[in-house]
Amino acid sequence: MPGFTTTGGTLPVNVIVSKLRPDIVIINTEKKYAHLVELTVPFEQNISKAHERKTQKYTDLISDISGNGFTCNLTCIEIGSRGLVTPDTTKRISNIFSFVKAKPPRSIKKDLSKLAILSSYTIWNARHEPTWGSSDQPHLKL
Repeated sequence: MPGFTTTGGTLPVNVIVSKLRPDIVIINTEKKYAHLVELTVPFEQNISKAHERKTQKYTDLISDISGNGFTCNLTCIEIGSRGLVTPDTTKRISNIFSFVKAKPPRSIKKDLSKLAILSSYTIWNARHEPTWGSSDQPHLKL
């Protein structure tokens, strides 16, 4: 997001210096609160394993951020590569919206599912492309 990025990653240096890059970082510097969000799009059978793997990946980082005086939480979101949005994921998404004092759109589950399917299809179609970003690839629309 323009105006809301940090140099070289998603974690501001006044919170912590780390090589890890969560997908989204929400920080309230006044209240010394950090919320990390990590998105994974695994094959449906691997959703629970992916959740555990990402939770473990960020355990030390959360501890280190907490050691720097911040309250830190992590939300791992998994959306199946064929569009499955589990009830647990739906709850986690709602929690993120409540953190920013907003209500999730009614269509969020459907929109995320469709986006995962279209993205998986795009990746499949580009599997033989030597590079990403060629102008002849079709653009997907929700």
